[in-house]
Amino acid sequence: MERDDTTNIAVFETVPDEAEFISTELRNAGLAVIPFAFTSNNQLEDILIRNRIDLIFCSTDDEELSPTCQIADHHKDHIPVIAVASDTDTASVVRAMNSGARDLVSRNQPDHLRLVAQRELRGIQHSKGMHEFKQSYQESEKRCRNLLDSSRDAIAYIHEGMHIYSNGVYVDMFGFEDKDDLEGLPILDMVVEEEHPRFKEFLATYDKQASDETVEIRCVREDGTEFAAAMQFSKASIDGEACTQVLIRDRAISEEVIHELEELKTHDPISGLYNRQAFLDETQQAINDVSGGARPGIILYVELDKFEEIKTHMGIENIDNVISSVGKLIKSAVDEEDFAARFGENTYTILTREGDLKNISKKAKKLIKALNTIIESGNKSLQITASLGLAAIRSTTKTPYEVLACADVSCSQAHKNGGNAIVAYKDPEKVAEKETSQDDLRWVTLLKNALENNLFKLAFQPCVSLKDSEEQIYEVLLRLHDENDEEIRPGDFLPAAEKTGMINLIDRWVIGRALHMLAEKQKEQSNTSLFIKLSGSAYNDESLLPWLYERSKASRIDPQRLIFEVAESDATSHISQVAKFSRTLKKMRCRIVISKFGVMDDPFKLLKTIPVDFIKLSSKLTGKIGTDQAMMERVTELVETAHDLEKQVLAPHVESAESMAVLFQCGLDFIQGNFLQEPDIVMQFDFGDNEASTHTGQEAVS
Repeated sequence: MERDDTTNIAVFETVPDEAEFISTELRNAGLAVIPFAFTSNNQLEDILIRNRIDLIFCSTDDEELSPTCQIADHHKDHIPVIAVASDTDTASVVRAMNSGARDLVSRNQPDHLRLVAQRELRGIQHSKGMHEFKQSYQESEKRCRNLLDSSRDAIAYIHEGMHIYSNGVYVDMFGFEDKDDLEGLPILDMVVEEEHPRFKEFLATYDKQASDETVEIRCVREDGTEFAAAMQFSKASIDGEACTQVLIRDRAISEEVIHELEELKTHDPISGLYNRQAFLDETQQAINDVSGGARPGIILYVELDKFEEIKTHMGIENIDNVISSVGKLIKSAVDEEDFAARFGENTYTILTREGDLKNISKKAKKLIKALNTIIESGNKSLQITASLGLAAIRSTTKTPYEVLACADVSCSQAHKNGGNAIVAYKDPEKVAEKETSQDDLRWVTLLKNALENNLFKLAFQPCVSLKDSEEQIYEVLLRLHDENDEEIRPGDFLPAAEKTGMINLIDRWVIGRALHMLAEKQKEQSNTSLFIKLSGSAYNDESLLPWLYERSKASRIDPQRLIFEVAESDATSHISQVAKFSRTLKKMRCRIVISKFGVMDDPFKLLKTIPVDFIKLSSKLTGKIGTDQAMMERVTELVETAHDLEKQVLAPHVESAESMAVLFQCGLDFIQGNFLQEPDIVMQFDFGDNEASTHTGQEAVS
């Protein structure tokens, strides 16, 4: 096979051993030369068809110089021709170059011959580099144009005040039928006439600025209707020409989106009650009021009895209807001034400012009676009951979680008493019971301290491509050390965080910290993306998505770099919430990976409802794949089906070269595990020196 560092030359032999003479001189200059001798231009054309030729040497002692130069120039690589003569002078050099040669060298001046050859070879390398750069530039321009065409924002490019490009959203925004209708049209025509003086003044000022500028202006559509818009101007270039990029957002649409997001911040869409975050905010306000001298508030903590049996009997498809019915029953049983919320999957909380203990008791009994009923959905029905725990907000209460933990303990005792019951919380210092309560309070204190004193840390483990992907993906892992720097296992603190309601704050901390570190990587022009795990409570936290939208927007990172991880078990248990949550993430241009995948009998059924980009297989499938032929066939089948659906597949917990080689044969796109690199607090894995695909390829061959 021909080496890339060889220099192939073709030599017109009018002098015996001409090719060998020239080859020897070039080898003395350090070049690896392969000569091809020819005695006619027909032979030269045949050589050019069969071989890559870098230089052609042709004697001026023969009449073939001009035809030879024409053949070389018409070749796709425009091969340089160097004329060779026994003696040279200025006139002969001019004649040779007029015939098409790059230069004329003398057989009696080998140093000159070597220098000319080296010069021409450098020119060839420069030409190749320019050609590759031009191709890369054109491909980049094409990708940018495609991104602009597919953008959800209205974008146009302006040169000397005239439109030279506009995407489909921009065309639709101003009511034109085709982007060609806008080309050459002044941007001033997009602004209502009354605003022309102010807009002209803005443009004159902007031309002198180097930074991006935004102007709030009233625009006019083709049909004469007006709308308020924010025009953002920035310097740009298109097809190599300096111009101005204009990005326009319709203020009315933006305000509508903001209103919808505000609604999502406070309400649970299934039950119709307030959501968890809204309840926490209201409870914190009540705590502040009580500490200021107001009467104590009371938390009513309600859970349906035997909820798992309800889910099994009614079916996952009917659970949302059950929750909706419960929400309506709670609304009908409490007073208008009470603050009722859905706090978790099967947890409902009511904050009342009622001061009379008898009235509170009546309210609790009314609520329990209302929830002792038959629920119907579809062709199924079931008798339900509920348990209720009571806890008071006192002057010593500091956080909502303190009183909620007390109410949770009371509700748990009501369940233990047989359900359909009410239990009021009693101070554990006075009644020696409820070790669970003390444990919950301990966890709340520990986790709150960890958040306030930065005891949480993120670790990152690379997900390495087996298909030469340029994307650098890390899994985000959460670590916690106590004040003595002793590590607390995630298996201990995460369930406690879920139970006590602290998990929502932890979700936000993880996402916020990941956004910060991703923004830092983006400054390094890094192609880094992050897998970020979501807790099972995230799908009921209606304020999380609006918060994420604002934080990601403020961090100015590409939302596609955020890949949120949904466990298959969570998706199965909360399919409607996860589906809605995922669709909103996709609208925000984030990506989704479903993890622990493949355990169900028909796992791909989930993908009909939940829009995912990546599939992370369950370690139960890949853990012993090196020794289990049936499991290897199962994984291969899953990968092939996923690829048919245009989903990329990742295998976690890869711990050996043998497993990696087998997974490569199964067609996996990415692998992750301690065999490649253990989790680290910094993202410094050398993806450019990735031996995984090479190593697995060699293993597969052997």
